[in-house]
Amino acid sequence: MAEIVSFYPTKKLFIDVLTRDISIRDGIFDLLDNAVDSYIRHGITDTRQVRISFDDNHFEIKDYCGGIGKKQLLEEVFRFGLIDLSVQAKTIGVYGIGLKRSIFKIGKNILLETDDGNDYCKLKIDVDKWMQDEEDWNLPLTDTSSSRLNGSKPYTYINITNLRDESKDLFVAPHFESSLKENTSIYYSLFINAKEIEFIINEDILPGHEITVRMTDDYKPVKYEETYDDINIEIICWLDISDIEEKRKRRERVETGWNVYMNKRLVMLGDTSAHTGWIGQRSYLPQYHPIYNQFRGIIFLSTNEPYKLPVNTSKNNFNTESKIYQHLLTRMCEVARPLVDYLSDKYERSQRRMDNTDATIVKDVQEDVDEQKSKHLKESTLTEAEYVPKFSPPKIEEKPKVLETTIQYRKAKKRVDLVKQILDVRSNWDVGSETFEYFWDGEGLDDIK
Repeated sequence: MAEIVSFYPTKKLFIDVLTRDISIRDGIFDLLDNAVDSYIRHGITDTRQVRISFDDNHFEIKDYCGGIGKKQLLEEVFRFGLIDLSVQAKTIGVYGIGLKRSIFKIGKNILLETDDGNDYCKLKIDVDKWMQDEEDWNLPLTDTSSSRLNGSKPYTYINITNLRDESKDLFVAPHFESSLKENTSIYYSLFINAKEIEFIINEDILPGHEITVRMTDDYKPVKYEETYDDINIEIICWLDISDIEEKRKRRERVETGWNVYMNKRLVMLGDTSAHTGWIGQRSYLPQYHPIYNQFRGIIFLSTNEPYKLPVNTSKNNFNTESKIYQHLLTRMCEVARPLVDYLSDKYERSQRRMDNTDATIVKDVQEDVDEQKSKHLKESTLTEAEYVPKFSPPKIEEKPKVLETTIQYRKAKKRVDLVKQILDVRSNWDVGSETFEYFWDGEGLDDIK
């Protein structure tokens, strides 16, 4: 009989490799994704809660999204990789590693408790103790019985203590909690706004962010739809013609660049990298530049076969080697190209027409916003918006050409700042322009163009 060569990894190497390339933040989102996927797989239609709390001593998450069945817990949950790819559901979990690497990333003592309405199960993991025996990779259930719900919703509860040092530091770091809340609101906004799942972090109920489109008859959003390899693709692009102050008043959070949703979960927010086509070659899009700040693009990918989605293991970018990626990228660039070209042309016109300074460019953009406000500006949701199949640039009404020149002079800063206050302007450029107009009007020179 042949002797066997051991191929088992050490547990330490296994955990190090598993957790090295994921951040703690992305690990938390993996746990949230598991709750969302459970909601979808169980076919739940009423509103359910997912609650998170943390400090420098513990991290816990509890969801009421269906629970984990005993058979699934014993045979699948702690296996690495998906066992059955035949399950048809619009989930986001693809690789079957999220739960494991997330809890190992955060801490060393883990309690998992779940009740799906049929069985109650409890599992405790002492990671340091488990790592001592290199031969035994299994984990015995700590407790199990028939369901103990008594009318409560099926749930899954995870409590992690003996936190790793990086988790302790992060959980008390300034702005981490607010950042986690903000991103959770954005990533799961479609579930929140549909009143499917309510997310609560450290006792705060999170609002969803609305997606709205502001348009005129000249600036209607573009929509492209198709089905490719069992994935429904929807590409929506438009030019945001609202000004900054108006955006602050709205709860909208759609960033410039591309925003990519896969099975309703936001995967990429405001991406302007080569991954979304900003490559600088004609067959794609130009390299990103602030002149394209008005561009908005949203991708919705939906499928009952989530393993086909072009998503990486951290679910924060494309898997650029997936079958669908190049096809999708080509379509994105085709839909976006007319809008991007229009913004390029507008910038070039402003450069030819005005002095090449930041102030004049900003002024030109604001004039464009003001002009559109006078053309029956409408605000709409994505479902109610009026779309066109391709963007056609509006006709440009050329203004009479006026030969312009630059006036430059230096004055004491305190005096200039005082004039700014009196004129209620923000820039030195505005001070020069307003004082020139003041002199012009005072001298009665209106008849001279």
